Amino acid sequence: MKRILEPEVMESNQEAISFDSYQKNTMKRWWPFLEKKLKKLRILKGSKILDVAAGPANFSIRLAKKYKTRVWATDLSNEMLKIARYNIKKSKINKYVSLLKDDAKKMRFRDNSFDFVFCRYTLHQIPHPEKVVNEILRVAKKGGKIFILDAVRPRSKKELEKRVKSSEKGYKKSKIKGWETLLKNSKESALSSLSKKEIENLFRASKIKKYKLKFQDFLNKKGRPRLFILIGEKT
Repeated sequence: MKRILEPEVMESNQEAISFDSYQKNTMKRWWPFLEKKLKKLRILKGSKILDVAAGPANFSIRLAKKYKTRVWATDLSNEMLKIARYNIKKSKINKYVSLLKDDAKKMRFRDNSFDFVFCRYTLHQIPHPEKVVNEILRVAKKGGKIFILDAVRPRSKKELEKRVKSSEKGYKKSKIKGWETLLKNSKESALSSLSKKEIENLFRASKIKKYKLKFQDFLNKKGRPRLFILIGEKT
């Protein structure tokens, strides 16, 4: 299927609220899966972590609580930043999480600033995702670890419809606020994502020379790839 870009920044208050509700819900299921991946990174107390395009910062908060270390969370959406600010304050983890408005394509940080850089579900929103990949590599320290996770574009209309139906079922079951808005967004995100081949070519052409790239269905279930995970190192 052809790539159809969705809006790069989510500025609707209702969309941001719905996404926060969705992220909190899915984080409960995702966290055990993510923890297994995080073990491979060997994050130590005192490490400097960057969470690029962190949205409502739920993942940033989890990282800060688990590792008791500084996390910089960024986003370009004013509405997302409002929710993130509330979530950070509510979590009572303010001393560990710094929130900044920043563009993933041109970050304000200096070269070689972070020990770990995370970027989840962001590349699919960017017309030229290589710009974000280059920035991630720039701000990572030499020997720093890079973790990128995002969706894979469906290969056919049938596969897209199957994903949308699966999402609708999950949203209804979880009683997520504003699930109708999320359902529309999930379809747009699927079409805006890169194909498996585009993803492989993106990282092959990047300056990340040491990495492992894995394609899989949701939470390791068997089926056509719905997401990819890249774990790399700046050499």
